Amino acid sequence: MDLFYFWSFGCLVEMVIRPQIHLCKNGDICAGLRLTNMTAPALQDPRKDMELHCRFDMGGEELYAVKWYKDDHEFFRYTPAASVTITQYPVIGVHVDRHSSKCMPDGCDLLLKELSRPQSSGAYRCEVSSEAPAFRLASQTHNVTVAGRG
Repeated sequence: MDLFYFWSFGCLVEMVIRPQIHLCKNGDICAGLRLTNMTAPALQDPRKDMELHCRFDMGGEELYAVKWYKDDHEFFRYTPAASVTITQYPVIGVHVDRHSSKCMPDGCDLLLKELSRPQSSGAYRCEVSSEAPAFRLASQTHNVTVAGRG
């Protein structure tokens, strides 16, 4: 337990910070949500399909959503508890092949088709969030340059 002090409206306020401890399903202590690996090509041929992979460990928490962004524009969302689990949003240069893409409780793999340069080049981010009460968020970004004939 840590104490944290700050001033608010001229008064010194004391706040107690308690570390959250989560138990995994097997009874071990878990640290919570961790994004363990994201892969995206640094250089991509526009004539070929591009694979994006995101792996995570929920650490005993429930998955709320996996969101994918290109240049801070969301283009894909997987929400396992929703009535519509997959939602796609239009982003120039991004075309997800829904039939070849797959999201699971520990990862999400996307296949992008119809790449074009420079529209498909940019910063691709995988963002994973957990359900209440923790509402944790983890993300990772990789820059992709689409170059070559195409």
